[in-house]
Amino acid sequence: AYAAQGDKTSAAAQYRQAAGSIDFYGILSKEELGQKVSLPPAAAPSTKEEINVAARNQGFERARKFKALNMILEYNREWNFPLRGMNDRQLLASAEYAHKIGFLDRMINTSDRTKTLYNFNQRYPTPYLSTLQRHSANAGIPAAWAYGIIRQESRFVTLAKSSASAHGLMQIIPETARILARKQGLSNFQLSDLGNIDTNVQLGTAYLGQIRDQF
Repeated sequence: AYAAQGDKTSAAAQYRQAAGSIDFYGILSKEELGQKVSLPPAAAPSTKEEINVAARNQGFERARKFKALNMILEYNREWNFPLRGMNDRQLLASAEYAHKIGFLDRMINTSDRTKTLYNFNQRYPTPYLSTLQRHSANAGIPAAWAYGIIRQESRFVTLAKSSASAHGLMQIIPETARILARKQGLSNFQLSDLGNIDTNVQLGTAYLGQIRDQF
């Protein structure tokens, strides 16, 4: 707002404050200030013992049980509770343990909590790489855009379903999915197919390509 009003001094002060973070707005602020955008050094990998300590955490074990019962709210809460008070090394080890047992959503959220040590492979994973690259190329969009959507919308939970009935990795609304499936020539499409990684990514990237062209 300051910049729009021509108050460059006040705008620069706000940009400098935001530029101290490594999130989206921090990056935009650095660009406004003409600063080079660079990542901080990667933290040393978690040791086997650090990961073993995380594996013995009773809160994480309870979270695993709730996940197996598809009790997602309880799963999230039980995982998150022990994170309070952990230092960065403990958080990174806990995130690595989450990765080890296939909980990519908890890996991202846990690693996102660190303040001075960073593992961007944990924060921004790229599973299903060949699938994302193939369908993104067919849709004419960058795979990174599709990854950003998936990370934000589902945290890579393949069977995620929102209160608005959006389904799967890219959180596609049923009616949109049916329209896209017809356009993509997917015969006998069923909504349950949105739980399939390949189908969900195919339709999701096609939709991104469509709205990119439209808007």
